[in-house]
Amino acid sequence: MSRIGKLPVAIPGGVTVEEKARKVTVKGPKGALELSLRPEIDVKVEKAQVVVQPNTADTRHVRAYHGMTRAILNNMMKGVTQGYARNLEIIGVGWNAAVQGKKLVLDLKYGPDGEFVIREIKRVSKPGCRVYSGTKKLPRVLRGQGIYVLSTPKGVLSDRAARLENVGGEVLCQVY
Repeated sequence: MSRIGKLPVAIPGGVTVEEKARKVTVKGPKGALELSLRPEIDVKVEKAQVVVQPNTADTRHVRAYHGMTRAILNNMMKGVTQGYARNLEIIGVGWNAAVQGKKLVLDLKYGPDGEFVIREIKRVSKPGCRVYSGTKKLPRVLRGQGIYVLSTPKGVLSDRAARLENVGGEVLCQVY
């Protein structure tokens, strides 16, 4: 059995959990989420907690699915109660950023003739295809004329700052 999978998942107040036909539905104040269970895993809803148990032999794959299912259920509990948020710290000179409603508004600097200095921002990681890179494998953008923006354990950094800190992470976008 997985060490993570053995731990029960607490059900917060205001959240209902139902297990029906190999699907777990979690409903709370921020919405509802659903998880289809793998055939190797069983879920039991008891009083104020959810217990995840393997129903087949204890192999490497079953242990992995056991811990993964428990972690997903725990994240679902957080998602329907607190929601998901990403806090970013913006550091830099020559531009300004502000949040207006649900939009991020960037005031970028211009060149001496009024032309845009930033020509394009290209998204690299997408929800369906995450791209991760270490500091050694991170390529240069336009021979050093642009930057990559990375989400690292030390926060959101440019490729130059990530190389100085010697940390890798998820490549969010290219700016050039």
